[in-house]
Amino acid sequence: MEFASATFLFIFLPIVFLLYLVLPWKRVRNWLLIAASIVFYAWGQLYYVVLMVFSAAVNYFLALLIGKKQGNGSAKPLLIVAVVFNIGLLAVFKYAGFAVSSFNSVFGTNAAVPAIVSPLGISFFTFQALSYVIDVYRSDITPTKDFSHFLLYISFFAQLVQGPIIRWSSISAQLEERKLTAEGVAEGLRLFLIGLAMKLIIANTLGRVTSFVYGIEAQRLNAAYAWAGAVCFLLQIFGSESSHWSLPSQRACSSGGNGPVPLRVMAGAQEEKKKHDLESQRKTFEAMIEEIRKTIKGYDIPEGIDVELEKEKNAKLLEEKEEEKRKLDQEFKDSTELKQRLDSEITGYQTKTETLEAQIKGLIKNIEDYNLE
Repeated sequence: MEFASATFLFIFLPIVFLLYLVLPWKRVRNWLLIAASIVFYAWGQLYYVVLMVFSAAVNYFLALLIGKKQGNGSAKPLLIVAVVFNIGLLAVFKYAGFAVSSFNSVFGTNAAVPAIVSPLGISFFTFQALSYVIDVYRSDITPTKDFSHFLLYISFFAQLVQGPIIRWSSISAQLEERKLTAEGVAEGLRLFLIGLAMKLIIANTLGRVTSFVYGIEAQRLNAAYAWAGAVCFLLQIFGSESSHWSLPSQRACSSGGNGPVPLRVMAGAQEEKKKHDLESQRKTFEAMIEEIRKTIKGYDIPEGIDVELEKEKNAKLLEEKEEEKRKLDQEFKDSTELKQRLDSEITGYQTKTETLEAQIKGLIKNIEDYNLE
């Protein structure tokens, strides 16, 4: 079921939300969300619902066993079983056909390629379950004894097929207790409209332009079309991926939660996020510059085109992109230096505080000695 489809917008989501409002009991609400998630998943692939529930059950019991075996050395074999089981699911249901096809291509064999349809969201719910088991093994969390909580954590339709992968520690409290408020519903509606606009207006519209450009024959493709296709594809991915975050956040807020990843957690990582964004932009520009070099080097100029003028335009564009790359590199360097300077200042303040505390203690001792005399 598509999040931006009429079935989801006008049938599935209103029914689930109204039932959630009517039901007063927390446990019943959890089972309602589980049932809704199963219906949501079964809408696209009915027969793989059993696989998802089976995977959740296996990881749930393995985590319980690991929690009981902690401290006596027998938890590690269970962790290995969990890793093999989860990676095995991915290998069989997602990469088996690709592996056999690659083997046939490399060695010239004619082995039968398994016709396995990859289950929706198998990477998300598999790695999410595996992260839970690993956290239990590390003693970062205590394994839950309520299977309904774990099944909802794995199958929640708001992030089942499009992510993101979330840690148990960031959502476990909301599985136990959550409060539905008008402010939360309003915030959810706002995020929903933003995500829907990003998907329908930006991603889908630019996707048609990208498909048109990529469908042009190589002999007819010029630099202008190539750049238009590349930029539209970049913005299409941005619109699609940003909608994947806004839409799940809306559905979680509407259910009384704080979204898959609470914003307060993200606020503490702004510096790292900035560095990551700058690094991503730098790599993107490097790839674009490399494509421009290839285009200039091997471009077949059609008749009627001013060759020298085209070369000047391409060279100027290359210089602009290289200048943008240098600016990004400088921003990244400045950000790193700022963090190091702040760390140094904090260390200095801590040292001064410790020195001041020692002086105060010495002064208090001198006063006490004076009073005794």
